[in-house]
Amino acid sequence: MLEVDDWVPLNKSFSVHVVHFPRNYLTKVTAFPELPIQELDLSHNEIKSIEKKAFKELRELVYLDLSNNRLDSNAIHPDVFEGHYDPDEFEPLNKLRTLKLNNNNIHTLKSENFEHLPHLRTLSLAGNPFQVIDSQSEMAITSIRYLEVLDLSMMELGSIPTHLLHSPRALKTLNLTDNLLTEIPEALTFAKNLENLYLDNNLIPRLGTNHTKFTLMPTMQFLSVSYMPLLERVEHGAFSNLIGLKTLRLSENPKLNFIHADALSRQALPSQQQPHHN
Repeated sequence: MLEVDDWVPLNKSFSVHVVHFPRNYLTKVTAFPELPIQELDLSHNEIKSIEKKAFKELRELVYLDLSNNRLDSNAIHPDVFEGHYDPDEFEPLNKLRTLKLNNNNIHTLKSENFEHLPHLRTLSLAGNPFQVIDSQSEMAITSIRYLEVLDLSMMELGSIPTHLLHSPRALKTLNLTDNLLTEIPEALTFAKNLENLYLDNNLIPRLGTNHTKFTLMPTMQFLSVSYMPLLERVEHGAFSNLIGLKTLRLSENPKLNFIHADALSRQALPSQQQPHHN
């Protein structure tokens, strides 16, 4: 990519807010100078390394797409996302809201990976060969206080850490499509404000039994459980705890031959959770 000196002639006149560099042959991201870029797309390149503080001077950056590159766990060290000093926060990239790291070679995260992104809302790790979300990766994800959208699809995950969703209390959309889950993750118990859940193409054989029944999730509005290769039965009350559900997608399940008549029966809220009327 261009070195800082190459950008200098543009600095005073450069007013473009959207910069897209996809499908080139970039192998390294060097530090950007001070520019008013809000959306930066570096996807579908051959990027293996990112210079320390590469985005520090992009103070208006809201959206960063690094997907479909060759980044590994070492390449996304915390210093990559370091911003300017702030007495109230740890050298943040204050305005960054969306970070796409999907389809790289990332196997794990460091606990401090996102410490410079205090206001991140959307994170995609989809298509990275994690297989397991270890303790360091769990800490990295739970540290994103205001996270609203988390994409963990196509990561070869057989389970989700129980407390993964405890801290990001604002989480609204979770994508677990194309993993190796055999039961409904207990972690959903802590997703108190979740509205949209994608569980497509997992290995769950039944819905509604002890470990395949959804916990009480009154905010859930959308659920997709499609393309499930092993799903055979949907039992009584399978979705009874999803009392706010508005859209259910249960399609293209080649072995599904039984859906109980009361699978969609609604369960009343416990008295302590009943809405109060003034």
